[in-house]
Amino acid sequence: MCASRFSTSAIFSTCFDNVLKLVLSRLPLNYAFWSRLGLFKHGDSNKIGYISGVLRKHISFSESLEGKEVLELGPGDGILSAILAFAMGAKSTTLLDVNSYAEKNIKKYLEEIKRLEEEFPVLKIINEKGPNDMEDLLKLINAKYLTEGLNSLKSIESNQFDFIFSQAVLEHIRKKEFKETILEINRVLKPSGVMSHLVDFKDHLGGSFNNLRFSNNFWEKDWFAYQSGFYTNRIQLSELRNILEEVGFDNEVKEIKKRDMMPNSEILHQEFSKLDKSDLEVGSAHIISRRKNINKI
Repeated sequence: MCASRFSTSAIFSTCFDNVLKLVLSRLPLNYAFWSRLGLFKHGDSNKIGYISGVLRKHISFSESLEGKEVLELGPGDGILSAILAFAMGAKSTTLLDVNSYAEKNIKKYLEEIKRLEEEFPVLKIINEKGPNDMEDLLKLINAKYLTEGLNSLKSIESNQFDFIFSQAVLEHIRKKEFKETILEINRVLKPSGVMSHLVDFKDHLGGSFNNLRFSNNFWEKDWFAYQSGFYTNRIQLSELRNILEEVGFDNEVKEIKKRDMMPNSEILHQEFSKLDKSDLEVGSAHIISRRKNINKI
């Protein structure tokens, strides 16, 4: 399972952690259970302060959300981004995920909305109408929550969205489905639309290079990719830019955060040992994309 030629302690620690997470993920317990324990948790997507910072950074490249139709890929644990987009004037918001991970407790959303009412008076109508559940709330803010991944994406009409964004999500799309997903995103984005994606190229085990210790033959197996809880497609920045370009996007890398340290090539599986330094040193990148030509796809 783990590549050889590392220090013994590093091998044992990494392999033990990976195997433990894999074993835990196979237990017949749902995501909500693991999330409460802090395992396999989808970031801070159910905290309004975090969501506000993320959304404001993304829309800084699109001026505003006023009157726009918005798509978020991978909203994670909640629908706060749709609530905030509504408050900022979005015409509609679609949240797209591969499963139903969002918190269903309506009281938690109403508490967060109450905190935002002073800044966004339009939200007062939500508490006044008193939605009974998440579905009622989604209707009030003109939002949809789709949970079948690529299949849901394929069901959306072409040229629908003005703005598409994601926060550390593209790296989790299965490698075998990645280009098809980008093609579909290109299709649903309006010709004048803008995409904003923050991509985290580090592993999601310890924030290092642990995911590059494994062969593609093992890492891309369905049972591992769907059940491990820490799958990333391991597509590096140069390859990502090439895919986006090939599909039909003009791209601009707005921000690159470099890793604190580089790996010794011996700790990487041989399939990754010859990766260019310019890719390996990238910890995360913020990519802005616009469609080239609607007739190209």
